[in-house]
Amino acid sequence: IFFEGDPAGKNYYLGPITGYSDNAIDYDITLRNKKTGAGVNIKSDRPFSRLAFWATVKTVCPEPFIHVKAEPGREFTWTTTYTFFVNDVQ
Repeated sequence: IFFEGDPAGKNYYLGPITGYSDNAIDYDITLRNKKTGAGVNIKSDRPFSRLAFWATVKTVCPEPFIHVKAEPGREFTWTTTYTFFVNDVQ
């Protein structure tokens, strides 16, 4: 895993992240703000080809990638679902 932060400590990049399989069930990311309880869950019907993560003081962003193989004249589809939620703060 490569981790890089800027000298001022405001920007971070982590990647590549490993440990997932070639199964789409592993494409299941949840980000949650512990103070507000708000969050997002991200799922896809295709497996990761690569995964990284970057953040700033006010932004967090997973960077999931999938393999796209679209032969000439053929269609390639996938679905990525973003589910936003708010839970009670614990």
